[in-house]
Amino acid sequence: AYEPDPKSETGLSNDEVYALTQRQRAKERQIRSAKRELRGAQQEYEKDKSTESLTAVNAAKSKLRKRQSEMRSLIDTSNARCKPGTTVLHRNPRREWAGDMPDVKTAARTGGANRKIYIGKSLGARARNFEVGMPGNEKSKFVEGSEIEEKCIFAGKDAETGNELKKRFKLAAEYGGNPEDWSHVSGNGWLYDPALNGKIRLAEVHWMQNTEIDEYQEFWFKKWIDDD
Repeated sequence: AYEPDPKSETGLSNDEVYALTQRQRAKERQIRSAKRELRGAQQEYEKDKSTESLTAVNAAKSKLRKRQSEMRSLIDTSNARCKPGTTVLHRNPRREWAGDMPDVKTAARTGGANRKIYIGKSLGARARNFEVGMPGNEKSKFVEGSEIEEKCIFAGKDAETGNELKKRFKLAAEYGGNPEDWSHVSGNGWLYDPALNGKIRLAEVHWMQNTEIDEYQEFWFKKWIDDD
């Protein structure tokens, strides 16, 4: 039967869903703008490490945190209006990046242990999306289209500390490659929080990797980065 004001599975009308998604797009634009302002302030501070330029950096950081907090609040309050088990808004990190995310092809060409890891969006890439061990034996995955950034190598190959990776022989026996090419690495990535109905959050994650044979294994959650 014809329904003049159809509703989505969330229980909200299509007009309500549209209005909420447009509010989210507006806040995404505000976050991108704040990130560009912060980057500009940081560049000025690198040139002139004065009190004034440092104040400008801190002000830009505060503005970015405020806008990210507003985004989280919008998503939480909007989803609270939905029927149980449904959501109307989802955080999309890619729409909040403002030139701080390299082209996918460029990232793929960047070799070495410190390269960023891109989580693809195609069907084939989804199968490659890494499973992350969470507290309570739960599992999560990275958000499709996001990246694992700010990598730090704790032990093994390319570790600045020179720390030896004790389980390198076990890793080589189980996954292949030369034992000396394995590393213990950490980075920041966007995960679905199973404790909050799949809410997207930024987390510190650890894993084992061997870039010589393109192997990334044994991902586990370390902590949430609450201020994005």
